[in-house]
Amino acid sequence: MGEALVSNVYIELQQAVYDLSSRGLLQAARWASEQLVGLDDAAQQHGHASSAAKLVRDSSSDNHPHFLLAKSHFDFKDYRRAAFVLQSVPGNKATFLRLYSTYLAGEQRKEDARIEAAGPLGVRAGGGNPDLEAL
Repeated sequence: MGEALVSNVYIELQQAVYDLSSRGLLQAARWASEQLVGLDDAAQQHGHASSAAKLVRDSSSDNHPHFLLAKSHFDFKDYRRAAFVLQSVPGNKATFLRLYSTYLAGEQRKEDARIEAAGPLGVRAGGGNPDLEAL
């Protein structure tokens, strides 16, 4: 693919993520954001890094492909995956989403452990968020 084509596809995918998310088509938005991240990786491997990497560098953390992918994981309540995707993304929003996703993943795990430990009569068992210490 030529650099101009890579840039056009990148911009169209980025716009598709916003359009699909705003319409509530979360599965399609997740697919488009995965394609966006994959396009960035493929462009770097095939020598078209200048166009795709320039778009990533020039974009704020809101437009960063990994932020868009993490946001789609977050919308699906897949908090661990969202936090993992954001490990190397700079910016205040990305940092907030990463930390909040980590917190919610711990709360999810705590609730699952509480339900499993409740037993047949529903006796409550204590437990804390295992990710709270790391935050």
